[in-house]
Amino acid sequence: MQPAVLALVLVAEPGWLDLRWPEVAGCPTAAEVAAAIERLTPAGTRRPVVVDAAVAALEAGYSLELSLRAGDAVLQRRAHDVSCGPLADATAVIVAVAAEPLEAGEGEARRPAQDDEIPPGLRRSRPPEVRPPPAIGAFMAVIGAVGPPRSPAPGLQAGLAVVWPRARLELRFHHTFAGALRYANAPGAGARLQLSAAAVRGCPRRARGAWSLHLCGGLELGALTAQGVGLARNERSVGMWAAGVFGPGLQWQPRSWFSLGLEVEAVVALTRRGYTAGDAPALLYRVPPVGMRFGAGVAVYFF
Repeated sequence: MQPAVLALVLVAEPGWLDLRWPEVAGCPTAAEVAAAIERLTPAGTRRPVVVDAAVAALEAGYSLELSLRAGDAVLQRRAHDVSCGPLADATAVIVAVAAEPLEAGEGEARRPAQDDEIPPGLRRSRPPEVRPPPAIGAFMAVIGAVGPPRSPAPGLQAGLAVVWPRARLELRFHHTFAGALRYANAPGAGARLQLSAAAVRGCPRRARGAWSLHLCGGLELGALTAQGVGLARNERSVGMWAAGVFGPGLQWQPRSWFSLGLEVEAVVALTRRGYTAGDAPALLYRVPPVGMRFGAGVAVYFF
């Protein structure tokens, strides 16, 4: 980390300004800084100002140490930026304010300097974009699911979410309570089917005020558990479950730490298991290719 100061330059300024500005690679020249100060300072009887600036090029940008004396007042400032132009702009503004006329000239109205009055090399640059850190929180939802099981069944979801202004990432755990499967000609016989799974979902997100809309997609892995009911042998079987999940969600966030949400989700089964009761030849149930879930939940954000 080495300063890139080439020389300290004293320029011929107006009589009221004594400017010491170093020549540094990548920075405006002392003449450009003095010209900017002259343009920014309102006309009139300006206060004498002595300015001593130290500028250094660092690995992470540029640093400025500014010492300014106007009358009996002494001002010192330190600043850092990824580029040198904003530091020169800030110097020009600080000096112009310190040198404001003791009396404005007759008939001359004070007005702020326009951007096109600043000479080349000192154009105002946009401030660096500051991206807020993502919000991290936990959520829980009550859901209704169809396929599997065959008939609507209640369930619960819980998980963690990382939320950026335009994206959302979720790790979610899902459980659908047992739903009944019955033979049409023997309603007392059949099975109860329940699903437990974990999913990872990514979502593009758009927010406006307290409302946000996201469209999520992801992969869900887990287990389908079937338990026989009303059979000679009520056996229990556990099979692998895999599915793609896709759907929109709407959230209302009245506080930075709290939100309410609604979701609709399509479940595309990648493992379509079939079930029969014991040695019965008739198929009791086969997981459909597509199911649906509807949910309403609450989220709390910690960061």
